[in-house]
Amino acid sequence: MRNRVIPLVVISLSFVTSNALSGSNKNTNPVINPVVRNYVSANQSESSEKSTLTGFVKKNGEWLYYENGKKNPNRKDIVKGTVNGQTGWWYISSGKVQFVNTVVKNKNGWWAIQKGRVNFNFTGFAKNENGWWYCNGGKVDFNKNDVIKGTVNGETAWWYVKGGKVQFINTIARNRNGWWCIEDGKVNFNHNGIVKNENGWWKCKGGKVDFTYNGVAKNKYGWWYCHNGKVNFSYNGFEKNQNGTWYCRNGNVTFKDNGYYIKDNKTYIVKGSKLSKVTSEPQTLTKLNGYYVSPMYAGNLNNSKERIEAMIKRSYDYLNAVTGYEICKSEKPGEKADCSGLVMQCLYAAGFDPYPATPAHHALPENEYDSRTLWNDVKMKHINVTKDGSKYATEENIDMTKLHRGDLIFYKSEEWDIINHIAIYLGNGQVIEAVRPWVVDYLGLFNTDVHNIIYGVARPFE
Repeated sequence: MRNRVIPLVVISLSFVTSNALSGSNKNTNPVINPVVRNYVSANQSESSEKSTLTGFVKKNGEWLYYENGKKNPNRKDIVKGTVNGQTGWWYISSGKVQFVNTVVKNKNGWWAIQKGRVNFNFTGFAKNENGWWYCNGGKVDFNKNDVIKGTVNGETAWWYVKGGKVQFINTIARNRNGWWCIEDGKVNFNHNGIVKNENGWWKCKGGKVDFTYNGVAKNKYGWWYCHNGKVNFSYNGFEKNQNGTWYCRNGNVTFKDNGYYIKDNKTYIVKGSKLSKVTSEPQTLTKLNGYYVSPMYAGNLNNSKERIEAMIKRSYDYLNAVTGYEICKSEKPGEKADCSGLVMQCLYAAGFDPYPATPAHHALPENEYDSRTLWNDVKMKHINVTKDGSKYATEENIDMTKLHRGDLIFYKSEEWDIINHIAIYLGNGQVIEAVRPWVVDYLGLFNTDVHNIIYGVARPFE
């Protein structure tokens, strides 16, 4: 049989188009370039034609991708070509087109795939195995940090996007309309409470941070004082809400605070963190039948600085009244006190109970040195103030930077390893103390005639 010769014409379509996938920056119309191959022998094998094929071929209902006539089963990419009569950029995996909805990468970025190909008209959220992504013009926008409306997991809401990805967390996030309460990745417009982000804790109303809010508000961790919509963790004082007036400690209503807060000659009495009473009458921290207890200048609910100044103010009441020195005494200003008796009264004035060192206890002769009771039995922080860590401090080895105004200085005798005196540190190397014949503040931290070795330092107010 004679070989038949069949004329074969192959038309090649070449498209030049502008999109990020091709990397081209020019827009032109499609150009058709006809290439005519004159003849192919009828008995030439089909494989010889496929040996140069690069593109898509439909086989057994699937669209396969060939490169130079060979299928590459390991290639995962986005490739331009024509499939089912539609020219576009197609997602291939395992060498064939995957007609899925996902987000896939090529060398030019990550792209929203819809029914197997890039949709350059798509702006919204698309999903792959790594999460939900915000796409603009079909491409993932990794620079996007926003709160955006769209549909995720079948739910239309305002979603928190960071680095182009939906963040399924609880936080506070911003868009051009304000700062919003994010719960599990989306704005909760029903939230009225306090929510945290990396910048602090914020009061939300209707899901939006209310920067005008000043007061006490609640979250699952408790009740908190807010100023300009933000929890103020340094606040110690009172604030109202619809349920009453509350004492806040470090911004928090603990419901456990009981005691006194004193300001502007008024005493605020607190029970269970709630203000119970306000009075202008001087208050004492405790009552001891037959013994004097100083009224408070600051209460246990005042801050440390206020309490330190109250203690020192009371010590000067004793000095200015020319209070005489007498052992085992802890009387009112102008009467009698010794060193530990003076310190007890000054602690009372600052809302600090020095029990078991009390004026009644101190009145007993065997308790003359209640300075030892104050050191051993009263809860206060003990501070080593030496340069070298040794037990006792002298003028030669003391580290003055470790001393704070309001510290209690305990001195020892030169002969014995026991405490025999106590003073209140004023700062700048000065103390106020009761020594014979009265209360003074001019002897200094070290004095060779009275006290030159420090046994230890205690700090009643942190």
